[in-house]
Amino acid sequence: MYKKILHSIIALSLLVSSSLALPRQAIAQDSLIPELFVITNQVRVDRGVATLTLSQELSLAAQEKLADMQVHQYWDHARPGDGTMAWGFIEEQAYRYATAGENLGRGYSRADALVDAWEKSPRHAENLFDPIFTDVGFAVGPVQTERGMEMVVVQLFASRQ
Repeated sequence: MYKKILHSIIALSLLVSSSLALPRQAIAQDSLIPELFVITNQVRVDRGVATLTLSQELSLAAQEKLADMQVHQYWDHARPGDGTMAWGFIEEQAYRYATAGENLGRGYSRADALVDAWEKSPRHAENLFDPIFTDVGFAVGPVQTERGMEMVVVQLFASRQ
């Protein structure tokens, strides 16, 4: 419990202190999530795939994954060192999933450009258009990567057991 609280405090302080170094257009994180949700569902409908439901549990898991990336300063699906993956963050939210997927994006300030890039990437498109997934969650925030401070998006997909 204390570890989670400390983790959240550190991530929040990184978010506040690092947001000063980001371009103004990238700071509009709050508007990016609804846009990502709408565009994600629109491209699924365009491909004949059912829309996703925005899941509070998956959004919290995505926020935890983002906070972990901020604290440990990495850009990857697995945490360096111990290999922690997104599935652990999903399980921490008591979301019992049958299957799950993760898309990451960085350096995008527009939702349409990011979803377009995911559509063009076979691995990301596989998650984006998988009809098995019923729920989605998002988190957006700055992360220190090998390229410097970048806006990062975590998109988690899942379907319940």
